[in-house]
Amino acid sequence: MATPEPSAPPPQPPPETLALIFEWGRGALDRQLSAADALDAKMAQALAAGSILLGLPAAAGISGGAPAALLGCATAAYLGVAVLAVHALWVRRWRAPLSPSQAWRNYWSAEAEEIKWAIVADTSEAYEENESLLDGKRRTLRCALGALGAEAVLVSAAAIAAAL
Repeated sequence: MATPEPSAPPPQPPPETLALIFEWGRGALDRQLSAADALDAKMAQALAAGSILLGLPAAAGISGGAPAALLGCATAAYLGVAVLAVHALWVRRWRAPLSPSQAWRNYWSAEAEEIKWAIVADTSEAYEENESLLDGKRRTLRCALGALGAEAVLVSAAAIAAAL
């Protein structure tokens, strides 16, 4: 059985639909920016934790032999955390919505519904662009947490080896 062809969307959405999308989308980019800030804070915490972990063996006086080799590997894991943190925290161009000056310049003679439609379309495009930046930050944080876990295991193994 053949599926029917989807009907073409209406040229303009009903006014109540446009109003709903406009209101819902109003805070969408702010929510994305808050999510990016939260991811950045977590990455900074991971970097701080890695720094503390790497300093623990020195404070405990652990060195030489097998612990030194393990600590060398822990240092490599910490460098991974640091590189990933720099990558995640590096300033990227965040897509902002249509500004009031742009709206004035481009739509000063337009009807209110047309301006709302332009704002909704622009916000939707900005949301998609920013979502890919957020996905990248999430992936980088997961990798950094993996490297941090490896560092913790290696520092713990060095402490155990030094105690034997």
